[in-house]
Amino acid sequence: MRYPIPGWYFLTLSAACRGRSVFAELRPEGFRPTPLGRLAEREWRALCAKRGAALVTHAFETMPDHIHVLVHAAGPLPRSLGGEIGGYKAAVTACARRELGLVPTGDLWGPGFDARRKTTPQEIAAARLYAERNPADGRDKRAAKARYGAPAPISHRRLPADWPAPPALDAPPPAWAAFGNLALLESESLVPVRLSRRATVAELATAEAAAIAGAKTGEVPVSPALSPGERRVLAAALRAGGRAIHLECQPLSPYYRPTGPARLAALAEGRLLVLSPLAVALPLHKPLAEALNACAREIAAR
Repeated sequence: MRYPIPGWYFLTLSAACRGRSVFAELRPEGFRPTPLGRLAEREWRALCAKRGAALVTHAFETMPDHIHVLVHAAGPLPRSLGGEIGGYKAAVTACARRELGLVPTGDLWGPGFDARRKTTPQEIAAARLYAERNPADGRDKRAAKARYGAPAPISHRRLPADWPAPPALDAPPPAWAAFGNLALLESESLVPVRLSRRATVAELATAEAAAIAGAKTGEVPVSPALSPGERRVLAAALRAGGRAIHLECQPLSPYYRPTGPARLAALAEGRLLVLSPLAVALPLHKPLAEALNACAREIAAR
């Protein structure tokens, strides 16, 4: 595939050995580039320096088994973007062998690369933020996994054994699973959160302010966060350093991976509990939404 120049590209270059600390390793303070990771950045910067204004790097982040680069290819380049990346990979491999004594056989890199073209200022800003946040997100994912393992079945006095009335949900009884800090179920002040999708700007602002104030007094919002307003309330509580309980509308599989910087940080810090009453996936329709909101009210009331 040929990549048109000029253009902004978000590149992902993966190592041949996935799941290993090839380019960066996890330390208590976060990810730290390995000698190979530092060499890889040095060689990329050297390539861009040779190309001058034709190839400008705006973000370079090393993760354990891959590298993210946000680059503006202004052109003209002596070869295609794919050719430049191929030459870069070869240079890193040669330097790794010569300077670090690495990769005596086989290849350092996985095949090809992923390139996502960004065409608007919003897309470019989002790509830059993603690259900058990726090391922290990766650290928090590993911290959450190390702390809680995988989602597990749970039985607790606050969790309804049957679907609370009045929802008429055609589904088996709840089969609760959890990921996160189970101690949040013992909190003294659990507050159900429900906001209509038609909530006004003023109503949303009031609910968000209440969540921030509640975070300071120890309130724990409980919600499936199905509407934009409900998601804003839970996010506001977490951003303010508070705690929250989120009811997922899908089962928590053994491979469940939370997403979002605020949620990842909250999980790693023990400020978030994710629950699901579903053993099998169901379509997100009105009966399920009502049942999840009823469960949130029941959990908060017990």
